Amino acid sequence: MKRHYHHFRQVVFAFLLMACCLIASSISAEEKLTRGLSCFEIGYRFDRCATQAMLGQSCDPRDDVVVPERCRDEPETKRGIDAGVRSVQRR
Repeated sequence: MKRHYHHFRQVVFAFLLMACCLIASSISAEEKLTRGLSCFEIGYRFDRCATQAMLGQSCDPRDDVVVPERCRDEPETKRGIDAGVRSVQRR
């Protein structure tokens, strides 16, 4: 029984280590796409890509961003989102 418990702990540890690495790499990727951008620009890119996807159009991979925590619920982000939608509608 003790041997099984030891093996179980090793498996759980390996799983947690792998999960932490995946989370860290996804956070790094998100930061690379949004680092140095204003919340307006992030909102613009985010919703431009989302609107294009809904219309069956492809979007620029640089516009396929996740809105970072620092920009959530910010008026500047909302203005960017509105501008992103309008930019697709004008085409």
